[in-house]
Amino acid sequence: MQWVQQHWIHRHKRAIRRGAVMAVGFAFDVNAGTKPDAPCWMQRYGLAWVFRLCSEPRRLLGRYLYYNTMFLLLLLSGWVKRDAWSSGKTP
Repeated sequence: MQWVQQHWIHRHKRAIRRGAVMAVGFAFDVNAGTKPDAPCWMQRYGLAWVFRLCSEPRRLLGRYLYYNTMFLLLLLSGWVKRDAWSSGKTP
């Protein structure tokens, strides 16, 4: 389901002039009853991703490692750049 959504978005993104397009594959799977959702206590503490990773490690491990690492690097880069500008140093 997720791949189909991403493929559709990629094919049609030039035709969409405004707004944003988001793939919500897992939400459809949960609502359709084809995949279980994380227990409420895990959702409450922001740990639904751990439940999904344990449910489908072969499919999600690489994706989580790549995108989470990229997010942390970009976050760190933004922090370093902000810190450099606020202290009066030139980059």
